[in-house]
Amino acid sequence: MNIEHARLVNGGVASSSDFQLADEPNKYEESACHLLCPCDPKLVFGCISIVFLVTISVAVAVSDPTAQLTHCNCTSPIVAPHALRLQKGWQPLSYSVFWGFARGLRGTLAGAVDIQIEPTRACPDRCEWVWLNAARSRLDIRRASLSFQDATHPVEVVWHPAAAIVGLRLPLRVVKEATKRHRITVHLEYESNITTGLDGIYISEWNSPAGSSVPLVVTQFEATAARNALPCFDEPAFKAVHC
Repeated sequence: MNIEHARLVNGGVASSSDFQLADEPNKYEESACHLLCPCDPKLVFGCISIVFLVTISVAVAVSDPTAQLTHCNCTSPIVAPHALRLQKGWQPLSYSVFWGFARGLRGTLAGAVDIQIEPTRACPDRCEWVWLNAARSRLDIRRASLSFQDATHPVEVVWHPAAAIVGLRLPLRVVKEATKRHRITVHLEYESNITTGLDGIYISEWNSPAGSSVPLVVTQFEATAARNALPCFDEPAFKAVHC
């Protein structure tokens, strides 16, 4: 019985003139092999090896969501001017956010956020620095403190010289005592100018069917705009809930 099959010519795409009839099964199998794997047979092993390594890397990343949290880099943002990513000593568990607006949604926004954090496996000896994403051009941090075992402690605030990162220096005594049973809550109070832009938190309008204009408070945090609205861990590796 005649079997119709396709054969790639010079590694290109087969056209209607490239289809032939073959009676021999082995000839059909050879053509099918070239169609599925047009590369040089000597390179097949290399192709398979690359695909295997990529597959293993993706599988590891998917199976462990904290795989990216592997480097502590415990230091002040000032002495790490080229670091554009957050250090991995702490991870957030939950956020409690407050925003206060003046009448008419104009002027300055008063904001506050409580972030419950815990140490990561990247820093077994604990790290006294907590790095957060915060746009200095949008947020003015006025006060920072932490709550630990029913006590409140002041926190030093240090801005990164170039990136949208702020460092919080925790009291070393508190850091050494912190465990998963005694989590730390960081409290930040800040101010921000109310904007009509399209990122972070901003003011928009809704036109009602009656023709009146109603002001609205809108948030847009993707892809990295959450740092324009509040100090936070604005990277995909850090997951937390919002209360």
